[in-house]
Amino acid sequence: MQFTTEKVAQDYLNLAHPNPQIREQANMDLLQFKSSSQAWLISKELLNVQVDPSLQFLGAQVLYLKIRTDYSVLQEQEIDEIKQYVLESIYEGQGKFNQQTFKQLCTSASVIGLKMIQNNWKNFIQDMINLANSSTQNLYASLEILSSLCRELQGVDVQLSLVQDVKIISLKNFQVLIPRIDSKRFESFKRCRC
Repeated sequence: MQFTTEKVAQDYLNLAHPNPQIREQANMDLLQFKSSSQAWLISKELLNVQVDPSLQFLGAQVLYLKIRTDYSVLQEQEIDEIKQYVLESIYEGQGKFNQQTFKQLCTSASVIGLKMIQNNWKNFIQDMINLANSSTQNLYASLEILSSLCRELQGVDVQLSLVQDVKIISLKNFQVLIPRIDSKRFESFKRCRC
């Protein structure tokens, strides 16, 4: 099946249709869409839809799902492009997305970082800390990425020793950033069980 941004948007809207057959067909089409190779491009297009924040969130959700499920089939260049796209969307798009979409993009960045930290992005956590230190705007985005690490560690295939290393490095660096953040966010990260 060929998917377009317009078709996916219409299927998404049809999930609330009063006719149960239309809702069921829309759901089936969206499930098929999420597993398609076209979902990578269309998720990015949905993130650029300015008139409907729910479509932006759908784009962020699909992108997250694709990163979680299809990362292993990507070529190194594709991985770098997705990493760059997600980070640019987060850091340059602040204020463009609602909080839910912004957090979903940050969670996607965490998953990318966790998958790449084992080989070709060993400085992932330090890079996030450096970005956090570069400006107040980047501080909150970086903290959101780092704070979603713990949740995502459980679903990403990483070495057990790496899990503990990520938590220790993150906590150490969070302590450096404490003067710049509220204590609730730090305490919530410390209580996180990885």
